[in-house]
Amino acid sequence: MVANGTTGTTVASVYYRNMSGLLPGTLLGERDTVLASPVVSTSLQCGDKICDTTNIQLSQPVIVTLKHSKYAQAVIEKHDTNEATCVFWEFITASSENPLANGRWNTEGCVRNDKLSNSTQTVCECTHLTNFAILLSARPLNLPSGVALSLSIIGYIGVSLSVIAMLATIMALVILRTLWNMRNYIHINLCVSLILAQLMFVIGVTPHGGGGVVDPGCRTAAVLMHYLFLVSFMWMLMEGVVLYLVLVKVFVKEHERKYIFSFTIVSYGAPVLYMALCIPLGFALSGLEDSYGYQLVNSNTTTIVCWLNPITNFILTFIVPVVVILLVNVGFFIMAIVIMRRHQKRQGKTQEVSSWLKTSVSLVTVMGLTWITGVLVFEVPALLPVSYIFTIFVSFQGVAIFILFVPLSVPVRDAYSNWLKEKLAKHRYQFHFKSTKCATLSSVNTNVTSPSLDSSLKLESNIFNSTMERESGFANHSVMELSEECKER
Repeated sequence: MVANGTTGTTVASVYYRNMSGLLPGTLLGERDTVLASPVVSTSLQCGDKICDTTNIQLSQPVIVTLKHSKYAQAVIEKHDTNEATCVFWEFITASSENPLANGRWNTEGCVRNDKLSNSTQTVCECTHLTNFAILLSARPLNLPSGVALSLSIIGYIGVSLSVIAMLATIMALVILRTLWNMRNYIHINLCVSLILAQLMFVIGVTPHGGGGVVDPGCRTAAVLMHYLFLVSFMWMLMEGVVLYLVLVKVFVKEHERKYIFSFTIVSYGAPVLYMALCIPLGFALSGLEDSYGYQLVNSNTTTIVCWLNPITNFILTFIVPVVVILLVNVGFFIMAIVIMRRHQKRQGKTQEVSSWLKTSVSLVTVMGLTWITGVLVFEVPALLPVSYIFTIFVSFQGVAIFILFVPLSVPVRDAYSNWLKEKLAKHRYQFHFKSTKCATLSSVNTNVTSPSLDSSLKLESNIFNSTMERESGFANHSVMELSEECKER
């Protein structure tokens, strides 16, 4: 506060550190901007009343130095450019058309001093005293509205098909008891975690507001996606572990329950412990200024994606463990290939593991390429085709998994082929057996005309029932009942 005793004029300044959640970050006529500094409010008291400083033009501009928020610093350092804009808050008085007083950011009378500005602060020169701040262009996903819409449509269609495909995969692996094994248990849990993660993905790409205002529901969706995608990669890691156990360990099938229990604890528990460190870090680094970890990534003023912040490299808390898991799985695959070459004489087991290995490698390739393109989307946003590739990969993962785990899986194909053959064979046998018995009954009815007909029919019925129960699984059929069926044939 500065007071002038001669004229009775007092200048007071108030520093508002955290206003990003209350004031919009959008500049009139611009898109993709965020509030990137505290707000400095300056008022002028003329005698006994507060002067309207917006109408007072200073003979010399007032110099206001505004420190960048951590998010703004990261954006400027990452893109090596300072696109900060000096603005002031222009109040709009209430009127009949607008009964509630409102306001907006305006740049009139304020310019940025490029010589004195750097990555940590922006120096503004303004010809009036009001409420000063800086807005920063933040475009990690700088997509035209038409492109953003097409990507959203692809995402919705792909996720819908993926969820249906993964539910079909789960049903295919559960229906036949012959497919109840440790490896398919891993596949089922992988599908469950990916279904939940992709449903969170749909919530995450749904518009949650604009102007950089943080939505707690959006952050929650980002946290859940972070966890569920990590869980899915952990189950993919268990795929490599199973390959190793089958080739190296003895009596694996005898201890399947123990392994399944261990895999479940590790796959769901390890990400929980990891997230226990990441979640506080994501929110603690935000401070009171902006959203640093789990945040809204603006593609325009109305579409907001809930995910990890790529600008401040918080997304590395997801990328690093994923890369580690992929490398470990590659190591397991290399070991499996070496071991199979050493034991080529064990043809049966080698062929079985070879089929597993092809499926596992394909799975790692699909999931790995998805997130490699995901990194490129944020690191090189100008590569528009990469955005389409990433959206297609992440949305249609479930369809690819269904193809790998059901039609292209030799054990699943063989199991359903055997099941279908058994059903057809049983049906043909039953049809043939009934046809034979109908012919027999016709012969009996033709030849037996004596009073001993009833006893002959009873004897024929007993022989028929015992034979049907032993050979076809049919029981409690009398000759009279079969006779009625034969008449209908």
